[in-house]
Amino acid sequence: MYKLIAAIFLILCATNGAIAVNIKHQHKPEKITFRILAVEDPIPPSSFSLNRDSLLVVLIDRQKTQRLARLAFIYMGYEYPFPVDLLDYELLHTFAAVRDRSCDETWQSFSTKAQIGSAGTLVMSNVLTYTAPDAMPDVSAEEVLPCYVVRGQGYKGSHRLALSGVEMSVATAKEPSR
Repeated sequence: MYKLIAAIFLILCATNGAIAVNIKHQHKPEKITFRILAVEDPIPPSSFSLNRDSLLVVLIDRQKTQRLARLAFIYMGYEYPFPVDLLDYELLHTFAAVRDRSCDETWQSFSTKAQIGSAGTLVMSNVLTYTAPDAMPDVSAEEVLPCYVVRGQGYKGSHRLALSGVEMSVATAKEPSR
């Protein structure tokens, strides 16, 4: 009996130590810049737990190379969801984000969901709402979208892409307004 209790105690100590090490080594937020291509159909928000808005974005790095990614905007019930005013394909946003490999998803599983049709057959339907007609990307179904997690406190600003060589500032607030 004592050996069993000692073994459970050792397992709990090792597990708690591993959890503590994992928390200590979480990635620090990095500054990312992106354009929003689409928004996943929202699920009703909860007042008691974390809520998430999922966005399809194009990450733009310092060398101006672009790549598709999934963005998870996390908020509590008392906080605002991702502002509708910022869902514009021509806005370039900057946020502090954390890369989270646990929410990486293939293009097919992110963009479509299986539903039962009226005839009882399985129907795949698009769950994305695009921000512009020309925003729909040409992506293979198996491509994995890297996931970045952001919160409202990580908002650094937005600006409109250059129109005729002129760049217009849109927002510079610390947090997006609703």
